[in-house]
Amino acid sequence: MENSVKQCRYCDKDFFKKYRSLKSWSQAKFCSYNCYWKNMKGVEQPKEVVENRAKKLKGKKRTPEQIARLKKAKTLKRVLIECKECNVDFEVIITAKEKRKYCSQNCANKAIGRGKYRTILKCKNCKKDFNNGHLKAKFCSLGCRNKWRVGERNNLWKGGTSSWYNKMQASKEWSEWRTKVFERDDYTCQHCGYRRGMGFRTRFLHPHHVKSATQYKLLVFDIDNGLTLCHSCHGKVHYRSIVGYRKQRNKN
Repeated sequence: MENSVKQCRYCDKDFFKKYRSLKSWSQAKFCSYNCYWKNMKGVEQPKEVVENRAKKLKGKKRTPEQIARLKKAKTLKRVLIECKECNVDFEVIITAKEKRKYCSQNCANKAIGRGKYRTILKCKNCKKDFNNGHLKAKFCSLGCRNKWRVGERNNLWKGGTSSWYNKMQASKEWSEWRTKVFERDDYTCQHCGYRRGMGFRTRFLHPHHVKSATQYKLLVFDIDNGLTLCHSCHGKVHYRSIVGYRKQRNKN
């Protein structure tokens, strides 16, 4: 048990080995990080600890090692230096004056994140300079990458084989027209009265063109030309089963 108990250099409290490894226990000098940082910052020790140490040392002669340690501690004075990031003065031991540049880890992270230690790259799409930590990065954001990878630049490009109707359904205008039609009809089928979320078996809602989209292309995004239908009613309008049509299409 003697090897598993040590005395803290700051508060003089006994602390135990617990789950520490042999290496960390051999180097342990303080009971907690709190005591360690107080000792590093030069915070005065509690009066009780100072009085108890004075009583123990009373009538005892100090060893040459203790005398040398005290002399070294007196010579290690603290100096004020200026932080390179926030320009605030902070205290540092004389020996660390040349090494320390920032007052805290937060200031160091800001300086590194601003691109001081990173390579500056150029975005392929917007041609702006950026640095995100990846040397092989080509775009500053996902938005720029998606805008650039359109048409022949996309790896899934097949020479423009998509039909006009598929392109129209993939457009932003289609999604906006679809939501406006659903909101106008309160997400309710205009034939059977089914509302989204009703019943045990859910049905999908479809935006139906009253006048055919392929024949009347000018009325494709007209809200008055739209009608909210559930998938079964939409199939009846077009004289087909939507579910059966999808299964057949997937098999092919």
